[in-house]
Amino acid sequence: MQALAERRSIDQAVAIARQQLLTLFKFNQQAWTLPVLYMHPDFDGELIQPLIENRTQIPMPASAVVAKPCYATLRSTVDNRMWYIESGLMRVGMSVENDVVLPAGPGVSRKHAEIFCRLSPTGEQQYFLRDISRYGTWISQTNGWQQVTQQEVPIPSGSKIKFGTMENMPLEFLVSQG
Repeated sequence: MQALAERRSIDQAVAIARQQLLTLFKFNQQAWTLPVLYMHPDFDGELIQPLIENRTQIPMPASAVVAKPCYATLRSTVDNRMWYIESGLMRVGMSVENDVVLPAGPGVSRKHAEIFCRLSPTGEQQYFLRDISRYGTWISQTNGWQQVTQQEVPIPSGSKIKFGTMENMPLEFLVSQG
């Protein structure tokens, strides 16, 4: 418990506990009585994010995000619910602090992606999807579905988007002329 309180990973805490038990019983204890930990290969063993990762992020420059209203929506293809992009930015994920709260599904992250609007050099509004998840986001293109992981890509109106895996519900991104 002390190792976990010191923000060590689970595997480090188990290793420390094993060493303490061996020392306590003067190495006379049978090996099969020591604790064993089985972890998923994708799990890093940390229960709490290190303090370094909890730092405040600097927002994008004001010139990068459009200040005037953007006329775009994300629409459910199942029940036709719609979410409107307000102030040029929409956050998507399982956490309640997102603008679009997704149901728990395979590969869906708490903070999964952002959809935002920028002005092009010619002054036109362009929409982008920035994936910030572990398992990625799928976007329909003319040549089929393409996976986007940890990157920013433009999204044209009419694109279908699946957050997480291909089994998840598709949402449709629509831009209206405003």
